[in-house]
Amino acid sequence: QLPLTTEAMRRYRGQLAPFEAAASAFGAEVWPLEGAIFRLPLRTPELAGQSQICRESHDFEELVGVLWELLRNSHELLLFLQSVESIEVFAQRSGDAAPRRLGGASLRA
Repeated sequence: QLPLTTEAMRRYRGQLAPFEAAASAFGAEVWPLEGAIFRLPLRTPELAGQSQICRESHDFEELVGVLWELLRNSHELLLFLQSVESIEVFAQRSGDAAPRRLGGASLRA
């Protein structure tokens, strides 16, 4: 967990920019973050071959399939995740004006 001081936000601006862009697409502020947000990086086979982190490539359709599977099981997941009250999944292709909501689940009515 990274404490987001002004210095940390300046230092990690490149890594934080996608989260800020996602929040602004919904008219929200990211910081302070109340929840969790995940960014799943997509890599072409060419970029994956150059990566020092992971040499696997995944395309958009493959990851959207994983997210649909998460949504199909989200109600059961929420029963066992003590600190999670809701799950929402959004996807945005490169060049899209805004993310598209794929679905969600909540413990609240």
